[in-house]
Amino acid sequence: DDDATEKLLQVINSEQVREYLREKYSLADHYNIKPSEKYPNTLVAEKMDRYIHSSKTSFGSVEIRVRDRDRELACTMANDIASRSDTIFNNLQRNGASVMLGEISRSYELQDRLVRQYEDSLQNLEGAAVLKAYATLETETDYLGLIRGRYLEALALSQQTMPYTLIVDRAVVAEKKAYPRRSIMVIVSTLSVLVLVALVLFVAEGVKVHRTDDRH
Repeated sequence: DDDATEKLLQVINSEQVREYLREKYSLADHYNIKPSEKYPNTLVAEKMDRYIHSSKTSFGSVEIRVRDRDRELACTMANDIASRSDTIFNNLQRNGASVMLGEISRSYELQDRLVRQYEDSLQNLEGAAVLKAYATLETETDYLGLIRGRYLEALALSQQTMPYTLIVDRAVVAEKKAYPRRSIMVIVSTLSVLVLVALVLFVAEGVKVHRTDDRH
C-alpha cells in the first residue's frame, strides 16, 4: 500500500543506505573527489543525488535508477540498494517489535493477575454480586486474550527473517548510454550559443533602427 511504499522510500533515501554505498563502493575515489577538497563529503552527496534516484511508480511499487560511467557497477549498485534497504527495514521492524514485546509482556502479566483475582472473588460472593463479578470476569478475560494475540504478533515480528520487500524486476546492465554522446552535446551547445548571439544582434539592430526613426 501507499504507506508501506513511502516507508520503503524513506529507508532507501536514508543515511544508513547512503553511508553503506559510500563505503562499499568507495564513492569518493570513484567520483574522483580528493580528500584535500574543502567539502569532500558534500561533493560525494551531491554526486549521489545526481546519479541515484528512487521514486514511486503508478503501480505503487518503488523504482531505483542508478547512472554511472561503469554500467556493470550501476547495475550492481541498484540491486544492492534494494537488498540493503530490505535488511535495514527488517532490522528496524525487529527492534521495534522487541521493544513492543517487553511492554506487552508486562501488560499481559498484570491483566492475568487481575483475571485470577476476579476468579478467586467468585468463591466468596453470592446472588447478584456473583453475576456482576462474572460479567466483569468475562470482559477482562476477553481483554487478556486480545493482549495475548498482540504478544504473539510482536513475538513473530521480533523473530522475522523473511524479506520485507518483493523484487519485481532486478536491475540489468544498460545496453547503451542513457544520455547523448559528448560530441552531440557539444554540437547542440554550440548551435544554441549561435542562435542566442543572432537573436541579440537582431534585437540590437531593431533598437538602432527605432532610435534612427525617432530622430526623423
